[in-house]
Amino acid sequence: MKKKRARVTQLDIAKEVGVTQATVSLVMASGGATPRVSPEIARRILAVARKRNYRPHPGARQLAGKGSGMIGVMGGHLMDHFHCSLIEGVERALAARGLTAFLGLSRGQTANIERYLDEFRFRGVDGVLWLDPVLWDDPDLLRRCRESIPHAVYYTNRRDPEVCIVDVDRVTAVRIAVRHLAETGRKRTALAAWAPRDGFEHSVLPRREGYARETAAQGMPFDGELVFRCGCKPRFGMPPERTIDCAIDDLVRAASADAIVAHDDYWAVQLIRRMQRQGLRVPDDVAVIGMGNTPMAALTNPAITTVDQGVEKIAEPMVRLLRRLIEGRSVPEGERLVLVQPRLVVRESA
Repeated sequence: MKKKRARVTQLDIAKEVGVTQATVSLVMASGGATPRVSPEIARRILAVARKRNYRPHPGARQLAGKGSGMIGVMGGHLMDHFHCSLIEGVERALAARGLTAFLGLSRGQTANIERYLDEFRFRGVDGVLWLDPVLWDDPDLLRRCRESIPHAVYYTNRRDPEVCIVDVDRVTAVRIAVRHLAETGRKRTALAAWAPRDGFEHSVLPRREGYARETAAQGMPFDGELVFRCGCKPRFGMPPERTIDCAIDDLVRAASADAIVAHDDYWAVQLIRRMQRQGLRVPDDVAVIGMGNTPMAALTNPAITTVDQGVEKIAEPMVRLLRRLIEGRSVPEGERLVLVQPRLVVRESA
């Protein structure tokens, strides 16, 4: 009979690294981000913990009054690169702190959120990371979630000073795109995005604000004919071909746009494909910039210049804020909103 392998303890890690158990405990509790331990020692401790597959004992944690060590993670779906990367990043950030992610997926349905809310409570999670903004479309459900599990951090484009929120700075994302196009000689830059309705307003309006502010900063008079708003509902994030054709007709042929900032990489791919079919050259005739820096952006012809929204940077502040809440440390109102700064990835399309 195969002998069961003994659970690795913090003392085992301490002996291998050559530090005290208290030092290991500090590092594991903070994910390595403690000023009381040098970065080099913290890296060695985390490396040994990963190598030896260290996992905190949940029973010991609860007996010590430290909770279950389990964190609810409510995602939306796994249909695109952004959401998959966000969920993976959150799981990695939790694991680095010795915490376990319990994942739920809403798939755009509030009924699934309610089901997982009950499951989170039953399993005694210490807190929840809400990654799906659809929760905010149901104020009553949002209230119940807050009352049921008060320790929570939200990834959302909504704003509420009473809760902790991490989001992408979409105003800056569009501004750096428009600035790049102006600096490369484009005179008629357009914006193509979903219409600000049916749940898109909190995502679209910052894009329009960034567009208006940067065109003004570049000395370009605002022209409403250069802003295309798609009112149809997306299917898996993709705009219909007829919508893309309308955008090309309105922006390029009617308004003489020589560049387009697209809502995201899905829009950018469709715009490039449809313009090429119509005999328009990208970027010679029309430059295109996407949003998201998804893998497909590097695989198109031409490869898409895009704005990386920093998905890998979203998870860390979410987990850090949640730990503060769980540990009973107050988060001042001025620190409850964290905006992740985007960066431009220059390729061939602009």
